[in-house]
Amino acid sequence: AGAWATRRESRAPCIERGIERAGHAMALDQEQRDIARDALLSTMTSELGLSLSKEDRESAAARMEDAHLITNSYTRATGRDLAQVLKNIEECDIYFHCFACQGVVPSHRRCCARCKAIMYCSKECQQRDWKRGSRGQKPHKHWCPLLQKHMAKLQETQSLTAYFPWLRLTESGIFPRDQVLSALGLLGEDKGYWSTPSSRASHAAQHRNQQRYGVMLNRPSYPSDDQGWRLPAGEIPRLHAFSEQSCPALLGAQVLTSWPQYYQWRGLPPSSIAALLLEFPLTLYFAITQVPRLMRESRITVHLVGAEKELEFLPLFAELALLLPHTHISIVLFGEELARCRHDAPKGSLALASTLFEYATPSCFDASAEHRVTITWEPEHATWQDALGSGAIEPPDLLFAPNAGVAAYPAWKNAIFVAALARVTIATSEYCEWSVEMEVDTYKMVLQQAQQSGYDVATASPNRFLNPFRNPGQRPFPWNLAPNLSNGFCTILDFAEDPDP
Repeated sequence: AGAWATRRESRAPCIERGIERAGHAMALDQEQRDIARDALLSTMTSELGLSLSKEDRESAAARMEDAHLITNSYTRATGRDLAQVLKNIEECDIYFHCFACQGVVPSHRRCCARCKAIMYCSKECQQRDWKRGSRGQKPHKHWCPLLQKHMAKLQETQSLTAYFPWLRLTESGIFPRDQVLSALGLLGEDKGYWSTPSSRASHAAQHRNQQRYGVMLNRPSYPSDDQGWRLPAGEIPRLHAFSEQSCPALLGAQVLTSWPQYYQWRGLPPSSIAALLLEFPLTLYFAITQVPRLMRESRITVHLVGAEKELEFLPLFAELALLLPHTHISIVLFGEELARCRHDAPKGSLALASTLFEYATPSCFDASAEHRVTITWEPEHATWQDALGSGAIEPPDLLFAPNAGVAAYPAWKNAIFVAALARVTIATSEYCEWSVEMEVDTYKMVLQQAQQSGYDVATASPNRFLNPFRNPGQRPFPWNLAPNLSNGFCTILDFAEDPDP
């Protein structure tokens, strides 16, 4: 908060210019521009990762709601289609800050000339970071060659802009997801599978005593396909009441490897934004397909750790029953968010059931057999490693963690150790390759320390992939222009022996 106050004056000209551009583009009057200015200030606060008091956060959330109402009213009043709204969004941009000192960077082009990824506010900050490092990280001269390789993938990670008409990027290559959802009336609470709790906060700033996700599980039953997706009828990947046109073909041994393939198989037009949620179940699908041993199994048990936003759309994991025919998928959830959700759940709600979700494919999909997905949870232990280490659960076929942050959370070290002892395959996704580099270093450190201590742990080399079912749009990141996408990069560590490779 102090950093915000001391640098607010330097931000003011940039804020005003951004407001004027956005205001004129959206034909807002002065009062609406004033509201939008407050919303932009709170947005910048979030993107720059600055700490705010509880009162400031509540005020910012209220102002953002006003901004969402403006966008929705504008769309209704003008009758313009989404393409026009997105064109206006392209004229806006995020603001960057210096990696070394966190000061404001006036232009996103002020970056390292070699890697073209990391932002700096001055030559002095850049030279200091090159030699000594910042934020407790190694010097930039260590990261720069790696970031050059990461930046080389930027064109590939943005390639889906040619397929999805709604995937418009800002001047800095950012996909403004919340603005797109707001324009469609899908941002906020009570928006079906798109619902976002008003108390949502970053991992670093979350309140441990305040529920952030799992509102869907407070209901007595799940919504219908139409109520959950809230998309035009032809843009919904239905799980029930298939018509002759919407029932997907039985895949058999075929493996899908891209969003266009999936959309064609599901009969979805590229105008559907379903990929923005389906990234989670399809990332799990991709992880399973990369372990040949699992593809030969008729039953697969997956332990999903750190479940948070997935709690809002658990029925979407039923896609696995369609994608992996003749396989029963059992998913067990672990995470503090689910425990808080169940603690506060009203009587008769979904959260209190022993089985959180179960799906069986209809006969029109495959008359010869039922394909099932079952989702349960582990109630007795706070963490996966505690549950497995105590013998309360059996080792799974796969330990899965979307957007895991392996290097960021100390608890992962013990989880890796336990997985290596039990020969459990780990599949994770990360937002960026920077995180993957640190994740691989964490794996090596944990296994090396275990072996030096005399433990009989399995060894495995991490396999790294650009996830074909990543979120298609680049996330805003205040000091790094390298590819950064939800479920963007997958790492698989196969500790389990394959008797029949």
